Amino acid sequence: MLETRNLCKSFGPIQVTKGVNLKLEKGERRVILGPNGAGKTTLFNQLVGEITPNSGTIHLDGADVTALRVPDRARRGLSRSYQKNTLFDGLTIRENLGLAAAVAMGKGQGLWSDPLQTAEVRETVREVAAQVDLAPYLDARVDAVSYGIRRQLEVGIALATRPKVILMDEPTSA
Repeated sequence: MLETRNLCKSFGPIQVTKGVNLKLEKGERRVILGPNGAGKTTLFNQLVGEITPNSGTIHLDGADVTALRVPDRARRGLSRSYQKNTLFDGLTIRENLGLAAAVAMGKGQGLWSDPLQTAEVRETVREVAAQVDLAPYLDARVDAVSYGIRRQLEVGIALATRPKVILMDEPTSA
């Protein structure tokens, strides 16, 4: 499902990832452990395409995606959550989930249309909210809910894109 082959990344003289070989099969769960500064986030950033490795390759579902940009990898089924919340605080939880679902479905491009009103997006929001226990909070603004609910929303947003692989960078961090 997700595989790296000899992945390396340096910033000047500092080698952050060196020869990383990782293989994740469908249905598997893996944990990447290490102290602060060990390169975990750098590895995630390479996997999703936010930074380019110096060498090595990244394969998703058998295809080499090393040269693809973040949106292209996301369309192929790679999603992530971040160490720090990256949410739309002024919107509701429903709207945050709906925007993620709409963009993933290709329904977020119309200037005059409201993709959150489509039945497919509404159903995805309902399903994901139930999965991550957010149904009671759907109409709450993100800036009005606890940090724990925000972390659940981060996972929900990743799930709303219907990914093949989800990378969660420190999902329990405070």
